[in-house]
Amino acid sequence: MKRFVYLIFIVASCTISAADRSIDSESNASTLSGKALFRTLLKNSNHSLQDELLCQPPITAEDPKSYTLGDQLSLLLAMGHYDETSAKLDSTCSIDIFETPSGETVDVWDCQITVVETNTESEFVSSSILAVAISRPQKIMVPGSLRCL
Repeated sequence: MKRFVYLIFIVASCTISAADRSIDSESNASTLSGKALFRTLLKNSNHSLQDELLCQPPITAEDPKSYTLGDQLSLLLAMGHYDETSAKLDSTCSIDIFETPSGETVDVWDCQITVVETNTESEFVSSSILAVAISRPQKIMVPGSLRCL
């Protein structure tokens, strides 16, 4: 019985925590859920990086002119794919203002996805960051805001 009560407590805690982070309710507009962030990025997977000055294709890209956000996400998410390494993915978003090249300011969530790859001894191997501005309340990617490190 004690285990059952403990299990109910854990399930209730997880449910409350997930509800607190949801963007689907507009009353919680100070946060952007990971689901909304990745949905926006995946919707823009065909977005060319040719005009993204801070997110250019890697030198290993087969065709840099046709390199897309989807290609960059594939590269980022493939880290830790091998048996001898693993990867930790972390994403965060905070409220900010983005200035477009024309000088216009846009209210955004400034989001960052970080992947840290380690070996079997938990030693650092590599890391990558993809940052992007997502406009509020439209929840669309702001062109020219991608940063790849």
